Amino acid sequence: MTIPVNEMYVGETAEVASIDAASPEIRRLRGMGVREGTLLDLLHCDPVALKKVVISVDNAKIAFHSDLAAHIVVRPIKSFFESIRSQAYYDSLAIKD
Repeated sequence: MTIPVNEMYVGETAEVASIDAASPEIRRLRGMGVREGTLLDLLHCDPVALKKVVISVDNAKIAFHSDLAAHIVVRPIKSFFESIRSQAYYDSLAIKD
């Protein structure tokens, strides 16, 4: 399953499936290390007020306009929320007598 980067949840990690290099801004992102196969973390996404997306690639924060986010398509690795849900249902709890 692939989705645009701006449809990820904050805290989620994904692998870049494709990136459209048609615009100068996207070429700049590619120059900063965002390319197919790159793992990235979504740190912030505010498409309404600030219209900004912030991702982390190799411990570097990259901010760009949310309109460009549709040109970066990713494969989610494991959602932050899925991991919390898994911990809630399956992690053992230490119960003291």
